[in-house]
Amino acid sequence: MPMLLEIDDAVFSDQGGDVRTVLTLLGYTVDQRHSWLPEPSTAEMACRYVETQAPGLIVGWREYLVNAATASAWQGTDQDPANQVSPPVAVTAANVAGLVADLGLPAVIIVENARNDGSLLKAVFAAYDRQLSAALEKHWLRIDHAGGGGDQPWLAGEAAKCFQHVCRVMVLKDNDERKPQQPITAAELAGRTSMEPMIHIWWRHEVENYLPDAVLQLATHEHADQLLSHLRSLPTEHQGWIDMKHGLAKSPAWIANALSPDGQRVWNAGYRKQLPRPLVPDDLALTVDDFRALGEEVHDELLHLVDKIKRVL
Repeated sequence: MPMLLEIDDAVFSDQGGDVRTVLTLLGYTVDQRHSWLPEPSTAEMACRYVETQAPGLIVGWREYLVNAATASAWQGTDQDPANQVSPPVAVTAANVAGLVADLGLPAVIIVENARNDGSLLKAVFAAYDRQLSAALEKHWLRIDHAGGGGDQPWLAGEAAKCFQHVCRVMVLKDNDERKPQQPITAAELAGRTSMEPMIHIWWRHEVENYLPDAVLQLATHEHADQLLSHLRSLPTEHQGWIDMKHGLAKSPAWIANALSPDGQRVWNAGYRKQLPRPLVPDDLALTVDDFRALGEEVHDELLHLVDKIKRVL
């Protein structure tokens, strides 16, 4: 589900502000750019508002508003907050103008390398949630290039300044310290301020550790087959911490100890610069099963990552 809105009845009154702004807000929900599950009475108020202010739109919009209210009734209002993707964004007569401006901007994901990290994200979206692929295609979501991890905090701060009421920015960081990560909890979500960028640290070392076999088979390294074979001989939790580009020289010592002597020889320098560029070619279609083959922990993380991105979408 895209970002969930909770629109106050007063938005559809004489105090609701500029008509164009309110219609733009409703247009976002009709286009499914953002989500709204109104109470039936609120949906009826919205219908009357559109009939009065823009009668030419009501024919196409009424069915959507009625269906949205029906979906709200099915969802119910007493759900456990821990099971919700994110708390709804409250839209009031006082903040509607600023929120509509925020909601009209593309959400931003800041990665270290937009070409390589971005290619993996696009493949993940295509495999796990086509809605995110569509958001990229419609420019509702963009992937920004940091040129390395050092500038990510500054870029995140600059991107956050573009938003007045709700920060729709995510930072996706390499796990340089190789520390185990956990899913964000309901308490952590509740404690996050609306103007704070969302952070996701990869549960594995870096983006190259998420490349399925179909990608690694495209590497131009002279020992590509052996590299892949020895890599997959390791337990999946070991595979996540090996340095794919630089090999054992920049990997924990216990990884080398888990490889055979031949594996140590082949993996001494890793793939170097002979992985595909971009990492996932545009014409290579990956599936959930391709990623799941890397380990259930990878599958679980990618599901979690998709949900986190939807919190800022």
